[in-house]
Amino acid sequence: MYRAALAETSPPIGGDEALAVAISEVAGRLRECGRSRDAVDWYRRALRSAPASAELYTSLGAAWMDVGNNREARAALQRAVQLDPGLWMAHCNLATLLHKGGDLREALQAYRRASVLNPGFIYPLVQALCLARELISWDHWEADLQALRGLAPQPGNTAPQLDLLFLPLTALQLRNHAEAYAAECLARTDITPPIRVPHPVRGRRIRIGYVSDELRGHAVGSLVAEVFELHDPRRFDVRVYCWGRDDGSVTERRVRAAVPAMVDIGSLTNRQAAERIAADGIDILVDLKGYTERPRTEIFAYRPAPVQVNWLGFPGTLGAAYFDYVIADEFIVPPGAEQGYTESVLRLADTYQPNDRRRPIATPKSRAAYGLPADATVYCYLGKASKITPETFDDWMKILMAVPESVLWMLVERPETRSALVEAARQRGIAAKCLVFCGGLPFTEHIARFKVADIALETSPYGSHTTASEALWAGCPLIALAGDTFASRVSGSLLTAAGMGELVTTDAAAYRALAVELGSDRQRCATLRSRIERTRDTCALFDTPRFVRSLEAAFESLCAEG
Repeated sequence: MYRAALAETSPPIGGDEALAVAISEVAGRLRECGRSRDAVDWYRRALRSAPASAELYTSLGAAWMDVGNNREARAALQRAVQLDPGLWMAHCNLATLLHKGGDLREALQAYRRASVLNPGFIYPLVQALCLARELISWDHWEADLQALRGLAPQPGNTAPQLDLLFLPLTALQLRNHAEAYAAECLARTDITPPIRVPHPVRGRRIRIGYVSDELRGHAVGSLVAEVFELHDPRRFDVRVYCWGRDDGSVTERRVRAAVPAMVDIGSLTNRQAAERIAADGIDILVDLKGYTERPRTEIFAYRPAPVQVNWLGFPGTLGAAYFDYVIADEFIVPPGAEQGYTESVLRLADTYQPNDRRRPIATPKSRAAYGLPADATVYCYLGKASKITPETFDDWMKILMAVPESVLWMLVERPETRSALVEAARQRGIAAKCLVFCGGLPFTEHIARFKVADIALETSPYGSHTTASEALWAGCPLIALAGDTFASRVSGSLLTAAGMGELVTTDAAAYRALAVELGSDRQRCATLRSRIERTRDTCALFDTPRFVRSLEAAFESLCAEG
């Protein structure tokens, strides 16, 4: 992983080399112990003996980044680049700093320089691909993808796993990356002595522990709130282990009301959190985060529960032996596709994704109020713009070209991204007027927009997840493009559970053809919308009590196996 690479230092040059080496080693140990502010002072001492050492300036910059002083970090890293333009780590550190600071174009160039200087290192290459999506800067897309596919991930040479899900990799390639990442995380975690886990007590309620910091105003929280409310208290003793700021959201209040045993582990180390979970006698521990922002999967490395499950937060395998199961369904992981997962696949009856029947929808505005033409076929993509790949955009433009008087309505916040998309459309023969942009809105108003669109499109390989269920909840037909990865198959799972399986495609040509067919037949679109609205309250996708019964049956089967 990247932080491990940041700790690498080469022997400094110039001045009293032996003294500088000794001092820098002390600084490195301080960083490893979490004492980066002290490390800054020691790196400065080392630089007095080796003032021309680009490696020392690189390490100093990394230590400044640790403590959040971006101004000093930038100065140190820029000095490192000046001293040695060929030092790839200096460019990589500088790119990370620029990325965090919002200087995305500069960061992209710095990542690319680092990748050229060290073509075997995965992190800068993946970050360059991610920023290429963010900025709609696709000139190096294919070459960078080919380079990434040719690299074998190893502990110490990995990348953030969530970033990889946005790239066109296979399920097996993602598993290889996840296993290397998990091994690296485990190597940094001292799991000795082992935590004592009490034996399950037969006859009592099954104790389920959910671990997450996203049970507030977040997509995961909005999906699982009603699950907590509907868990059968006669059979299940539900605990939640959370951290992060209480945002005062409706979801936060609902979760707290539904789960009296809500434990804040924000002030605990991973080991302390695991010890608390083990002391509570949890039978099944469920990670609702995985490798998303601020992950704490290391808690599970201590094995605080007899059964440990990956569900909902991260759409893919975690690659770690200490996760026993991943919750999916027959569409997301069809029989024969299990080799893409290190966990055993636990399939729910209908779909892996829960939904909240109390999700409100505001009254939609007129098309004119949204800036949409009244009589056009309105395709929409109201998910994250960062999911758009050149392949997806090519498909969209071909659809617009084939359907006269059609527009694509997209949720894009950044003016730079909007301009880049307009230019990309122009290059593909599509006029600027065919792209209509909108920004973020409060949740209820956001969902209402789906009521004025004709057809929702999705991205690939990271498809629509919560956005897909929002579209269907509002009655908007969605066309899915299912690949072989978990993240690419969620919308297909949701459509199948909603009884709309005919809207699932499995290749780009079929995806485009169906979008053109529906976009050219407004009456058929209206019929589909009417069907979705008519069956919404009875279909499996939005039958939350049915979902909870399926989930609880799966949990009981795990305890019965034990």
